[in-house]
Amino acid sequence: MDFMRNLILPLVLFAVCAECAAQDISKIDRNFEPRKIGSVEFRFYDAKNAPFKVEGAPWRKEGGAYSRLPDGVTKDNASPGVVGLCNHTSGLAIRFATDSKSVAVRYVTNGSGIMGHMARSGSSGFDLYARDENGRYVFVKNFHQRNVSEMGKVPYEELGANFPDSKMREFALFMPRYCGVKSVEIGVLPGAEIKPPAPHKVAKPIVFYGSSITQGGCASRPATVYTGKLCRELDAEEINLGFSGNAKGEDILAEKIGDIDMSIFVYDYDYNAPSVRHLEKTHERFFKIFRKKRPDTPVIIMTRCSWPSPDRVAVIRKTYENAVKSGDKNVYFIDCTGIFEPYGGIVECTVDQCHPTDLGFHAMYEAVLPVAKKILEKNK
Repeated sequence: MDFMRNLILPLVLFAVCAECAAQDISKIDRNFEPRKIGSVEFRFYDAKNAPFKVEGAPWRKEGGAYSRLPDGVTKDNASPGVVGLCNHTSGLAIRFATDSKSVAVRYVTNGSGIMGHMARSGSSGFDLYARDENGRYVFVKNFHQRNVSEMGKVPYEELGANFPDSKMREFALFMPRYCGVKSVEIGVLPGAEIKPPAPHKVAKPIVFYGSSITQGGCASRPATVYTGKLCRELDAEEINLGFSGNAKGEDILAEKIGDIDMSIFVYDYDYNAPSVRHLEKTHERFFKIFRKKRPDTPVIIMTRCSWPSPDRVAVIRKTYENAVKSGDKNVYFIDCTGIFEPYGGIVECTVDQCHPTDLGFHAMYEAVLPVAKKILEKNK
């Protein structure tokens, strides 16, 4: 019996393996289904899963939806728009490495992100960047769906990069600032390898809280917002908690933000306060709630850039000065009054006398960068 069992078992295994070999694996696993863009054949992989790294969504679980806020933030304890805007993917990025000579992107948005004063390439587009030999991310291509009637309904795919060789390269795909995203897939050539990205030089993320300007209105591309420019220059993860018209200094958001282990907190809250009185009631209170959870985290407090009024600046400055008086050695103040002037003023730096153009965002970036560098150098 042992002889017969030893003889039959290899024959059975051979038959099973032969059946597997004959079967088309692409019919079992969709990742192995090749698809062509033009004449180039790609295999697409869901970016929600490893080895891809989704950044900018600190409460997201592996494979979960692209959302910027955790459970517990509702219309009852936050501005109603925050709940909807948290599904806009501002600050989110997908990082990965591959030796594929060509890279493609396939995605489905959750709406169109169309606004009269902001380009679709920024509101609902994606930016692909690749690291160069010096370790810096350089722009490769912007993707945005041209057919408005298909946005949010029909998958859109496009060839993103072609390289002359198949060496391992690291990429970052920056997601739309004013649009939700249902799915993103990364396409590589058949047989190409995909690996996790290298760690950031700055180990902990930089977190931003603020208005539509913080969220990214009205940059021409998702990567040209001052928050993104800053994090790329410093090589840090961006967590963007800017909510257009709806970040109003709510206690719940101060508490939730305080749960994040971060390198710097950029407190860019001014624009959304409907009045000076509201700012007085909420600005320092928010800071103190955050500070109770994060007593040692460096905080950059900023005023608005367009139409800053002396009374609003005074309220924000008071939060900073009171913190310093109490012995806080990790708080920094940036008065953004006049930062647009060297770049042509508000006319050249905004699209509507309020929301920055790319030039305006560059002015903001130049104002924040030296302060952030000083903080990181101090905390090495």
